[in-house]
Amino acid sequence: MSEPVVLCLDLSRKCSGYAVGQGEVEASGSFSCKSLVEAKIRFKMLLDLWRPNYVFCAKPTRYYAAIRAQSKVEGVLELAIEEYNSMFNKKVKVIDSLVDSQCKKQVLGSGKATKKQIKEHFNKESEDEADAIMFFHYAIKMLQQL
Repeated sequence: MSEPVVLCLDLSRKCSGYAVGQGEVEASGSFSCKSLVEAKIRFKMLLDLWRPNYVFCAKPTRYYAAIRAQSKVEGVLELAIEEYNSMFNKKVKVIDSLVDSQCKKQVLGSGKATKKQIKEHFNKESEDEADAIMFFHYAIKMLQQL
């Protein structure tokens, strides 16, 4: 049985990062979510291109305004996944319970790693892309324990 395709997202209203692959990151990047319509198009493109078995994203744990803004983007993601599932008769499993500090501790060794340290660790300019890659490595470890 082949490894599942995993799509990890660092959702944000300004810019969202993604990392996707089977066992290792095969592609990563970031895109603007200032327009929710454009965000939905990007989510659908990622789903159509990679056909993931799992989609992982983290929940914001502080700052009310950030939680509200991310919830809008997460709703658009859920809509795109629901449309994808019905269109292709699939059931993509969404796991939206990642906690940033737990991912940092497991992947980087410190739950207090800074954005700069995460970017340097993964050699990325975009903190959103670097966070998504960190989530990807954490997600792979989670799936191996199942």
